[in-house]
Amino acid sequence: MASSPTAATAYVTQFGSSFDAQPTGGDVVVARMTRRGGRWLARPRRFATGLGRKNPLGAVVRDGALYVSLWSRQEIVRFPLPREPSPAATLQDASPGASELLGLVRWLLRLLTPR
Repeated sequence: MASSPTAATAYVTQFGSSFDAQPTGGDVVVARMTRRGGRWLARPRRFATGLGRKNPLGAVVRDGALYVSLWSRQEIVRFPLPREPSPAATLQDASPGASELLGLVRWLLRLLTPR
């Protein structure tokens, strides 16, 4: 996620359902938000698709890339991010705990992996 007082970008994982009749999810959506007149307006669009059922679970921005955890595949995938034209802060700048979050996701995946 990148943000400033008038603009922000958020990456949202859509885990979805596991119902065969109407499967949903399996995508990552990017929402570009701007602040106008005291209100935030968002323009969401698909960023990544086809990640599979019961995926993706979580995401973190770090070092110019989006890391997405895939629960059913028990892996983390990396998506390079386009450079922002604005001098907006990145999650790494805003939250020094981003690497700890990625470590936690890896630990959870190991915990859930049957051996």
